[in-house]
Amino acid sequence: EFLADTVFRLRDKDMSYREISQWFNEKGYKTLRKKTFRGSHVFSIHQKKLNRDLRILNPKFTYQVHNFQAGL
Repeated sequence: EFLADTVFRLRDKDMSYREISQWFNEKGYKTLRKKTFRGSHVFSIHQKKLNRDLRILNPKFTYQVHNFQAGL
């Protein structure tokens, strides 16, 4: 969550994915596999967060509860 929020904050400041990856690397952050960040990894974090937010805000299914009588 921290990474995604940071990516969104830096994107709002008009930083490119490459610049954000350099920012993470300069601050000493590593990926989950203990490697340095690359622009493509930052892009992936950004897209996954966007997709997740869209799924949460726009669910495909709406649930409705109907009145029914048992035993019919």
